Amino acid sequence: YEDLTEAISLGHDLGHTPFGHVGEEVLNELYHGGFRHNEQSLRVVDLLENDGQGLNLTWEVRDGILNHSKTRVDILGQGWGKVNTLEGEVCKLADTVAYINHDIDDAIRAGIITEDDLPLSAITT
Repeated sequence: YEDLTEAISLGHDLGHTPFGHVGEEVLNELYHGGFRHNEQSLRVVDLLENDGQGLNLTWEVRDGILNHSKTRVDILGQGWGKVNTLEGEVCKLADTVAYINHDIDDAIRAGIITEDDLPLSAITT
């Protein structure tokens, strides 16, 4: 189980664009059919790695990579965003915790908020 969780964790953000989610939003507007980093991550491991042969990953790893992102209204109808393994769910939750903490750090550095604005339970261990 540890190997599956690690493989999903290592592959889930390979398709991110420069400038993160902002870059993804711009590409999504520019490209016919849109752009989603989770689809690009899967494309990287399925088609681009290993000189175009792909990495021959298991269905479970590929599912975790594709479905790690939070569900968006525009893709609900396609059934995306629901992870089908516990390991994928662990990666999805860990990713959420990580990016929320990075967003808070960025907001503090930018002077948008201070540590005093955070609930005490968020800054004590």
